Amino acid sequence: MTCLMLQLTFAVGVAFSSNLITFIALRFMVGAFSNGAYYAAFVIGIESLGPSKRALFGMTMSLSAVGYLLLGLLAYFIRDWWLLQLVLSFSTLPLLLYWWFILESPRWLIVHKKTDQSRKVIERIAKENGVNFPQEVFEKLNGSSKPETDRRGSRTPSNSGRRYSLVDLVRT
Repeated sequence: MTCLMLQLTFAVGVAFSSNLITFIALRFMVGAFSNGAYYAAFVIGIESLGPSKRALFGMTMSLSAVGYLLLGLLAYFIRDWWLLQLVLSFSTLPLLLYWWFILESPRWLIVHKKTDQSRKVIERIAKENGVNFPQEVFEKLNGSSKPETDRRGSRTPSNSGRRYSLVDLVRT
């Protein structure tokens, strides 16, 4: 939601930019926040849909060619660049209504130890997808079950309590 608000703000600013440097800087910010909004929507969509619908959702999210066609059509009818930019920036407004409809990411809630909220979100998603979600999964999230072990009987790394850093990503 933050990306959408900032995208809208910078896009309106582009329409009223008075020189090339301001225009380029604001367009860069619009592109950055548009990318952030795209990936956030993609992740939430993939997390919320069942496996049978994920491929279709992924293909639908990549239909940017339709947007380019609409841009060409709008540019044909709106000849002033600043007015075209303003119209394009206000096309973000309907997306702000998602605030009331889109659920928080269950993974984000779990990582931030908000297991009660994550359970409600997962149960709602499971209900919409027609899936029964087992209760023992939530018990594991709350830590009420014994830690998982691998074949040798030792604890798995996810339960070891070790804190990881960015260095662990590149360690060989």
